[in-house]
Amino acid sequence: MIFQKIQRKIFKQWYKKLTYLKLLVPFEYLFLLTINIRKKIYKQFCPDNNIPVWIVGDITIGGSGKSPFIIWIARMLEQRKINAVIINHAYKSNLNKDADICNCNSPAHIFGDEAVMLAKQTKIPIVVAKSRQMALKYIQNNIQGVNLIIFDDGLQHYKVGRDKEILILNDQRLGNRHCLPVGPLREPLSRLSEVDVIVTHNESSSSDMNINPLSITNISTGKTFLLKSKPWVDIHAVAAIADPDRFFKVLEKHGFNIISHPFPDHHYFTRKDLNFGDNLPIVMTTKDAVKCYSHENDNIYQLDFDVTVSERVDVIINDLLAKINLD
Repeated sequence: MIFQKIQRKIFKQWYKKLTYLKLLVPFEYLFLLTINIRKKIYKQFCPDNNIPVWIVGDITIGGSGKSPFIIWIARMLEQRKINAVIINHAYKSNLNKDADICNCNSPAHIFGDEAVMLAKQTKIPIVVAKSRQMALKYIQNNIQGVNLIIFDDGLQHYKVGRDKEILILNDQRLGNRHCLPVGPLREPLSRLSEVDVIVTHNESSSSDMNINPLSITNISTGKTFLLKSKPWVDIHAVAAIADPDRFFKVLEKHGFNIISHPFPDHHYFTRKDLNFGDNLPIVMTTKDAVKCYSHENDNIYQLDFDVTVSERVDVIINDLLAKINLD
């Protein structure tokens, strides 16, 4: 708990004027030196892949919108009948084997919340592994006819060779524009010039990607309400994501009076966590909902969404997909 409080305080300082974090600048230089050395070594000795690899990642700490974009790409792959596999890094998973396929009924505490959410939202195999190299080996040995491998995250994991890099950029998450530990950047901004595609994701009208809330679904009964015809206004809003305030603002924008309950990113909910002493509906993200199916609580709802991208990104991605060898 104390560590989480310190972590949140530092996180907030990243988005303010640089003050006492200046003391950490020498460590930032060391961090930059380390990643540059790693990049040069791994790029020199990284083996080629016999299947095209695309990496969807970012350069900031915290949610940028990688998973929604991967869901959108998955639908493009389905339309083009491209046999693809998604590799998820399975943060906070408890897999008891080197690698395995996650499906829509897989337990989140074993495979990780993001992997299960992707499995529920797409029709593409989701491979979860203890390492990205193990995931690649599993695919090569167990899944036939794969035309494309997509990594959910891993832009900084240079041990993995890649054919294309797609960077999701939320400029509102750049903070003071310093690298760790002084700021929220995993790599310097100069990295933007090296990737193949940049997809902007922010709250401006020029954003390349938009996540559009559509409805609310009861995770026990499956009953769905469109947001414009919601049956109640007062709700508990629960979020265990990198930026819970963003989720809360979406609900408020759609006319809900919320009692907000932020939790640490990837938190696994107990029944006690969601016992608020009343019968108000509990609304959460789709990523959080996959951790609550076993609760047998018919008062929990997830916020459903649709993903749209700009014409620019649509054209670029479809042009790249058209070049994938399907033989």
